[in-house]
Amino acid sequence: MSVGSDHDAIRLRTSPHIAATISEFARKEGADLVVAGAYGHSRMRELVFGSVTYGLLTSLRLPSLFSH
Repeated sequence: MSVGSDHDAIRLRTSPHIAATISEFARKEGADLVVAGAYGHSRMRELVFGSVTYGLLTSLRLPSLFSH
C-alpha cells in the first residue's frame, strides 16, 4: 500500500493555551479531523501545569482521534 505525501508542516505561534490555539487553527483551516497523541500525567502535574489532551477533548468541536 502506498501512502501519499499530501501534507504540510505548520508552526503555530507560541501560547500558554496550546489546546485553544490548535482548536482555533483547525476551525480556521476548515479541518475535518484532528489527530493527536495523548498520554496522561499524574493528577498533581496536570493540576499545576494543565493538560493539552484534556483541553483538546473539551474544546474541539470537530471529529478527533487520540492515540496513546
